[in-house]
Amino acid sequence: MADDASSASSDSRTSDPSSSSSSNVLRWTLYVISGFVGLVLLAAVVLPQIFPPERLKRIVVPQVENAVQRDVTIGSIGLRVLPFPTVRITDFTIANDSTFAARGVFTDEPAIQGDALNVDLALWPLFTATIEPTSIELVRPVVRYQIAEDGATNFDTFAATDSAEVDTSESAMPVSVSDFRLTEARVLYDDRSTGQWAKLGFTAQLRAVPGENPQAIDSRGTIEDLTLAYVSEPDADTTALQNATVDYDALANTTAGTIDIRNLKVSTPPIGLAMTGSIREMSADRPVVDLAIETTDADLAQLAAIVPGGVGEGVAPRGTLNLNVAMQGPLPDSTGSTEGLSLTGDGSLSGVGVDVDGTTMLADLGAALSISLESIAVNNIEGRLLGKPLSGQVTVSEPLADAPQLNGQLAGAADLAELSSLAAEEGGETVDIAGAVDYDIRFSGPATDTDAIRVRGPITLANVRVPNESLREPLEIDDATIQLTGTGLQADRFQMRSGETTMQLGFTVQDLLPVSRGLAETNPAVRIAFNFSSDEIDLVELMPEEDGSAPTYADLFTAQLAGTRVDGRPAEEVAQEVYGDVELPAYRVNGDVRIGTLLNDPQRFDNLTFDVNLRNRRLEVPNLSAKTYGGTLAGSIVLDQSAAATSAYVRPASQESVLMASARGGIAPRRVERLPMPATPTALSYNFELTGAKASAFLRDWTTLGEFVNGTMDFSIDGSSPLTSGLLPVAQALTAGGRSLVADGGFSSDFALPAKLVDKLGVSKPSFSNFKQFGGPFTIEDGELKIGEWDMQNNQVQTSLSGAFGLGGTVDLDMTAEMPLSMVRGSKLSGQTGGILDRLSGKDGTVPVGISVGGTISEPTFTIDTSALQDSLKELLPRGLRRLID
Repeated sequence: MADDASSASSDSRTSDPSSSSSSNVLRWTLYVISGFVGLVLLAAVVLPQIFPPERLKRIVVPQVENAVQRDVTIGSIGLRVLPFPTVRITDFTIANDSTFAARGVFTDEPAIQGDALNVDLALWPLFTATIEPTSIELVRPVVRYQIAEDGATNFDTFAATDSAEVDTSESAMPVSVSDFRLTEARVLYDDRSTGQWAKLGFTAQLRAVPGENPQAIDSRGTIEDLTLAYVSEPDADTTALQNATVDYDALANTTAGTIDIRNLKVSTPPIGLAMTGSIREMSADRPVVDLAIETTDADLAQLAAIVPGGVGEGVAPRGTLNLNVAMQGPLPDSTGSTEGLSLTGDGSLSGVGVDVDGTTMLADLGAALSISLESIAVNNIEGRLLGKPLSGQVTVSEPLADAPQLNGQLAGAADLAELSSLAAEEGGETVDIAGAVDYDIRFSGPATDTDAIRVRGPITLANVRVPNESLREPLEIDDATIQLTGTGLQADRFQMRSGETTMQLGFTVQDLLPVSRGLAETNPAVRIAFNFSSDEIDLVELMPEEDGSAPTYADLFTAQLAGTRVDGRPAEEVAQEVYGDVELPAYRVNGDVRIGTLLNDPQRFDNLTFDVNLRNRRLEVPNLSAKTYGGTLAGSIVLDQSAAATSAYVRPASQESVLMASARGGIAPRRVERLPMPATPTALSYNFELTGAKASAFLRDWTTLGEFVNGTMDFSIDGSSPLTSGLLPVAQALTAGGRSLVADGGFSSDFALPAKLVDKLGVSKPSFSNFKQFGGPFTIEDGELKIGEWDMQNNQVQTSLSGAFGLGGTVDLDMTAEMPLSMVRGSKLSGQTGGILDRLSGKDGTVPVGISVGGTISEPTFTIDTSALQDSLKELLPRGLRRLID
């Protein structure tokens, strides 16, 4: 049986030669594999002995130092054969240039450092004691690129020598590799000349192998986890590009200086970019490109996150961008020349919107894009701004020039209430404004200088309602069109309303733009011309309602000069609250005002007209005319803040009259204190002429005489004074001259001065209470109202006056009354004539009576010159009788 089996087996092998051949192949394959494994295991043991760390260090470090011309240090080095041959270097550094470091130009930190450097080697060359790298991996490398204040960089001398001889001994190590990997790499950029700082991080795997042409290199690779962060200023926000990926496939011919980009894709969260094409003549001053670039559905919300400086807190954009660009021709050289280069492209914006702090500002915007070297245009803009339609186009011409030009047109509408609420949300005041605005504006100018951009076109206001602190009721405008003129504004006359008051305004504003120059603190360029009119203005109804009866400016003016109080307070204190620290602008303003009736209870001005000229903080109001106080007013006013006052002014230490009587009347000068001028000194000058006015009404408003005098007044005055910060005259510095004349009038029974004079003289009341004419010239200076040779005429007594008349009530007058003898006989003067009057019995005529008046208007004192009276009476006696009496 055994023999049979053996025979069968032998027959089988003899009969199946293929089976025998397969067994041999398998056997030899196992031999080869076993031998290779054994060889690898032998290499793993032997090769580290051939290339110990010391030898590897002698090979690697000098080679790298010779290549980069810098000191190189490493932590450890070793050869690992399994699972594949690799040289691993840990803790390597490449120092900064020692000459720069010695001078303190750059930091002493390494220019390059890393955790590890892994070099994969070809196995077979190792058996011949040759190191042949096939790939290199840098693990967590850090590159520090620094720029000094003078523009020098720490890499200027990096590998800067071409004369170093290549070592042909065992230290020579070829570094031609096909694979290159960087893991968690960082590049730190520090520019001390501009204060900019940046950080680039990435992981990359690159491969470069010879192409079909031996001079060409076929390269492809991937860069992952690409991040970019930079700071333009120490306190600026960091802008970051996160998680970008770059894939490329290119064929480079270094000898010919060409790169064919078969595919380049950049993928980031906000945008995807694809590029194909070629770069030629790379060694020339202007390499030639032929590139096609495409972006698809770029997310504006994510793009905003990487915009330098950000888009603002609380601002949330959205929408997509699509763009196709073709670039052909030589790239710009160092001079920036683009001759021969063409750039064409088109694209679109869609679904664009912007939310600000949760409020939708812009929505549903779409536009067509057009790009070239000559211009970048955003055409066919259609969208909604604050819920209102928006359309237009914007073009930037010569975008690569030093001063690209911006041109555009925008048309749309806005709701003022919405705009106001947005301003309040951004920290501004809440204003209860209402109304609609339509605009169709065009703008042009340098894109790099917003001040120089000129805006033109109409802005139409409709049903506008604006509250104003100076008005009791909001200001309302039913319809108005304001034209933007490029450098200013212009509006034809339009109607405004506040409560029951209707006004008309037209204006032109020139040289307002740029605002920084137009409204500059010194020498502003803005020029304003306006015309204003109204049929009737009632200031009491127009201005905010006051608690109680507020004093008028006339009340404060009178009290200031008289040194009296207003509602128990100094006039200057009250005026400070109402008019305090008013500062005239330095603008140039020209205008005219026409008001049918101006009511400022109790004053009334009809047919009020005046012009306004303002320049360099000097306000002139010429050609003023009106019907007021029953008469006609004409004149002018000047308020001047153009020059700083260096002197001080004085005011009384008490609240007594500052228009004091002269010392000759027995009243001593008052003590005064010297006070500084206001921070913004104002000088007042004026001239007025009032004819045919009611004396009582005028004197009641502007003097302390009240309604003590009636009749028809002609009054003229020309004067000047510095003003307090409350715009009241400084009494001691007030100077004026003029003339006052009252006709067909008299003094009221409440006027103590004539009443007590009549009582003092014991004459009939009409003798000194009624007059056909009263007045004459006057001056105001040194705190006194001085009258000279005033006449009071009536049918009974002719009186002349001179002296000082204090508006605060003091009196220092010399009077001469031409009294008929019959009146003297029936008066209290008859007993003071020494009997001379009796000797003139039956004789008629007049005799001068000299009277000195002192005290105050309410409490006057009278001194009669009886000696002079007696002398005057003697002159009426016959000569002999006069000698007898003497």
